[in-house]
Amino acid sequence: MGGRLPFKPCLPPNKVVQELRELAGLEKAREGGRHEVWKTADGRVVEIPRHARDLGRDLIRNILRQAGLYMSLDGFFAGVDAYFGNKVIGITTWHSAT
Repeated sequence: MGGRLPFKPCLPPNKVVQELRELAGLEKAREGGRHEVWKTADGRVVEIPRHARDLGRDLIRNILRQAGLYMSLDGFFAGVDAYFGNKVIGITTWHSAT
C-alpha cells in the first residue's frame, strides 16, 4: 500500500512565526490569500501558511530552510518549548547537507 504518510501535527503557525521572529528577525512583508509572506533580517523571503490546524514537521523543515536556518527540528522545538512551555512529541532530527 503506497501513498503519503499520515499528517502528524506539530505546531500552530503563530508559534512558528513567534519563534522565527526571535531566530531570524522576521518582519511581515505582506499577506496573501492563504499565506503570509515574511522577510528575514538578511532579506530572505519566507512563506508561512495561515492554517487553522498545526503545521507538520516537513513543512516546518521547509520554512526553516527558507529562513536560512539549518538547524535540527529538535533544536527549533527546544526553543519553542522554552518560549511557550509546551511539550512537543514525535520530533525527528534533520541536518542540512553542507
